[in-house]
Amino acid sequence: MNLIERKLGIELEEYLDNKEALVIEGARQVGKTSLLQLLISKLKKDYPCYYFDLEYLAHLRLLNSGVDEFLAYLKAVGLPTDKRVFIFIDEIHYMGNPTNFIKLLVDHYSDRIKLIVTGSSPLALKMGFKESLVGRKFTFNLYPLNFVEFLTFKGEKKLARIIPVNPFDFHQDDPTRFFTDDYKKYLSEFLITGGYPSTALESVKERQIKLLSELVSGYVYKDIQILFSLERLFDFDRVVKSLAIRMADLLNISELARDTGVKRNYIKEYIEMLNATFVLELIYPYSAHHRQEVAKTPKVYFVDNGLRNSLIGDFANIDARSDRGGLLENAVYAGLLKKSTPQNLIYFWRTQNQSEVDFIFIRDGKIYPIEVNWSGRKTRALLSFMDKYHCPTGYVIYPGDFRKEANIIYIPLWWVV
Repeated sequence: MNLIERKLGIELEEYLDNKEALVIEGARQVGKTSLLQLLISKLKKDYPCYYFDLEYLAHLRLLNSGVDEFLAYLKAVGLPTDKRVFIFIDEIHYMGNPTNFIKLLVDHYSDRIKLIVTGSSPLALKMGFKESLVGRKFTFNLYPLNFVEFLTFKGEKKLARIIPVNPFDFHQDDPTRFFTDDYKKYLSEFLITGGYPSTALESVKERQIKLLSELVSGYVYKDIQILFSLERLFDFDRVVKSLAIRMADLLNISELARDTGVKRNYIKEYIEMLNATFVLELIYPYSAHHRQEVAKTPKVYFVDNGLRNSLIGDFANIDARSDRGGLLENAVYAGLLKKSTPQNLIYFWRTQNQSEVDFIFIRDGKIYPIEVNWSGRKTRALLSFMDKYHCPTGYVIYPGDFRKEANIIYIPLWWVV
């Protein structure tokens, strides 16, 4: 199998010498197993590597039998004593007590054993981790492909390589301007079918749609139903699809309850489940408590456009869609999310008279007000926010070339998503 490098894989390599366990969280089919396999392919030349898939019952039984029995098994299969060993565990949240397992291995064997594990739900991991593992693990999130990775999966390494790493702090000549039509061609696909690796590797749209349909039925419904012992599946389905229709809109629980006939408390629970399993995210207003600003109501975004489009059953081309503005905005949000670190923050800004700036991205204490649209126009709301919060520069993200005009920087959409 031809394994393709992911941005997170390169980042993980910087932590291989540390004693802490590496915990990789992410939805099903975003490439966690492939990421582990790629790391194994690099490390096995110099280090013994052992891989355990806890969806395989024999592996789950072995690890649930405890650290002593696990180490005895490794010794029986030839665990060397003169080299550091790398242990890879897929879907560790299936274990009965992963906390104790990680704690004992890190506390007593980290000089010999490096632990790298994955899980499909941060909430499931939190439920499994019955004690704090502070100082014993580093956690990383793996999301669907960003656009640079998407291009790489499409075999377009040249187009991927010249996209700036830090689009908001770019001050050089723009090399991507010579390939605008190429970027637009791939972007039209990315906005509709999204960034799940299996979908990106498929070139036939009908098969992409089938793959996303299988993902929705197998992950969004079946896995979440099992993980949370979900009983009201029909109610859950109505809420999920209603949320998908409301992508990039303000979240109004009362309106959702009225439209779906589902009680408010169940809707809130379903949103928590979807957030905990990397399906959707909520972002909140940026506010300095000015009276005219909206300060509480969040907006709903989906982590992947393709998954969202599958939920509503709409894969029409981008030019023919009434929700094309929302798809653009959702893709930018997902791109910002994939570029973020735990220290970065993403908000939106909205006033009582409905003036709105799509995103307020805060990185290293610096505020980046961002407007997203197809036309590449600056808005009064963007200028108003810049004036109110003394931001020297505003940003417009659109499907066009990089340029600067006074205090506004226009950024190509393909640099961000």
